[in-house]
Amino acid sequence: MNGRGAVRIYARDDARYAMLLERADNTLATVTDPERAVAIQGGLTRRLAVEAPAGLPRLADHMDDWEHEIRTTAAEFGQPLPRRVLDAALDTLRELGRDQPNTLVHGDLHDANVLSSDREPWLAIDPKCYIGDPASDALNVIRSPRFDDLLRSANPKTTILRLLDIYCEAAQIDPIRARRWTQAGAVKEALWGRANGDPAWLVSATDRLAAALI
Repeated sequence: MNGRGAVRIYARDDARYAMLLERADNTLATVTDPERAVAIQGGLTRRLAVEAPAGLPRLADHMDDWEHEIRTTAAEFGQPLPRRVLDAALDTLRELGRDQPNTLVHGDLHDANVLSSDREPWLAIDPKCYIGDPASDALNVIRSPRFDDLLRSANPKTTILRLLDIYCEAAQIDPIRARRWTQAGAVKEALWGRANGDPAWLVSATDRLAAALI
């Protein structure tokens, strides 16, 4: 990347699990305008979406495991999500998940992983570094603490779709693919949260996100 949309690494010591990174400080959480924040994240998604180097994990290779996880966890918890919500997520994994581009994907582009710097206004940190569809990064943009009240509201769909459109325009990605990946990711996270002790309000908010995007 050489600092294209991301902090630079000046030195590393793998034996000590240590890195010397370019200085960056305030997180994106300091941006209070939600539309500006998602546009910033979209711009970073676009800049990070380069041809992926060899050797990184491919999102496509996780699709069978994700489908199995969704099915088994949903059964374990008595099918807590409506059938149409679950089916929409599984359809996305089958239809979009197995044939993905050879593109670098950050994998965790939430507010705390976007920092301001002197070199550029905003840079990404802590990438998971997958190979796959950049539209899949939309989940962590929308499932953000800044949108807690929105996701807990009775009818978040209109606002969520507007925010996704802003993000997608800045990222130059297909909004339909971003919507489908976000819905599928929300289903996976809602079920994972039940199995791993996420607070009830977060599980409920993620349920609403999953239902709003079908």
